[in-house]
Amino acid sequence: MRQLLIASLALVALAACEKKPEPAKEAAPSAPAPVPASRPLVYEKTTPAAHVKLMLPAAAAAAPALYAKLYSEGVNDLDAFADGAKEGYEELKAAGSPIQAFERELKWEVAAETPRLLGLELTEYENTGGAHPNAMLGALVWDKQTGKALKPLDLMRSDANSLKLDAMVCDAIHAAKKERTGSEELQPDQRCPVFADTKVTLAPSTVPGKAGGIQVLFSPYEIGPWVEGAYDLSFPISRLSGDINPAYAAEFGGAPPPEPKEK
Repeated sequence: MRQLLIASLALVALAACEKKPEPAKEAAPSAPAPVPASRPLVYEKTTPAAHVKLMLPAAAAAAPALYAKLYSEGVNDLDAFADGAKEGYEELKAAGSPIQAFERELKWEVAAETPRLLGLELTEYENTGGAHPNAMLGALVWDKQTGKALKPLDLMRSDANSLKLDAMVCDAIHAAKKERTGSEELQPDQRCPVFADTKVTLAPSTVPGKAGGIQVLFSPYEIGPWVEGAYDLSFPISRLSGDINPAYAAEFGGAPPPEPKEK
């Protein structure tokens, strides 16, 4: 579903003038949203100015600390968006412009799960009446044993060669762009990110209960224009086995299953 969503939004952009989303205004920190004891997997709210929705996988509800983090942060985000939509909605209405309620959706899905680790992917969808809707990707790896989210380098040995990891990501970016567009070049204002700053989650595996490697996700605009869409780069454990943190080495095995061929 995530790939279909990104692809469909990219097609919309082909007929629209390209326009990068304006940075959101900084809001004052808000208190954590209360977490329901029943742990619902969906939060949804509709106002005249906005419709917002949060969706969580059952695997998140099975980890209380993770659920509390995703639910509270998600609800705070969506409520702030709904409150902020009032001003823009009223301005468009006063100007006599065609308007519809603004939309924002946060959907978390399981990328891969092992006995100790849970890898999640986030798709953010937002429509505020611009040239086209916006779709962004996020990622998270949760250590069920420690009850903490892991940073990309937490998955790697403390003595892992960071320059090697940076080059691995950059080479994969150039190869993916060349396959998709015929050119491996990034835009003049874009650079290859360092591995430590990327959005990393687990890759599924051909072996049940294992992660086949890692996935590095890039939203539209991050390494190309909007029309290129999102990039999901997969790195099999065979390329990382010497660099994986020994504490997590047993969580990996097999290989990511092959991508389904387009018909």
